[in-house]
Amino acid sequence: MRATGVPQTDADFAEEMAIAAWKDHEWASRRRFQDIMTARPEFLDRKRVVWRLKEALERRSGKRWSVTGGTGTAYGWITVSCPPKERVEFGYMPEARCMELAKLMGLERVHNQGLTIPAGHDFYRLYWARAEFGHSCGLTAEPSSTSR
Repeated sequence: MRATGVPQTDADFAEEMAIAAWKDHEWASRRRFQDIMTARPEFLDRKRVVWRLKEALERRSGKRWSVTGGTGTAYGWITVSCPPKERVEFGYMPEARCMELAKLMGLERVHNQGLTIPAGHDFYRLYWARAEFGHSCGLTAEPSSTSR
């Protein structure tokens, strides 16, 4: 590379592009982490979290995922699975897709019916982080206890 900073060869150009892409990726990754950690509860509604989970899983895996919000008494719950056309008998996910989803989410295993995420801001934040980074980022979530 010349002193002017202009790449002389294709290899120099490729190296500069790789460095720039890494810096962009690193910045975007830090930004996504900051978004997860600082999101106010009103921005962690079911619709937005479904979109975030779907976008993160598809970006990381390069494959399509079905991310749906529950209805009726299951409103607020989110289910992640493979698209319906890939499902096998009884609407189950193939074992390979279960293992892939488990790996993407940083879990030991995922049920053949898909991953079910309980309603609640803490669960939304935890699984959003898992979808983005493949681990919990130190977040935890526990069901709220009601004494009735």
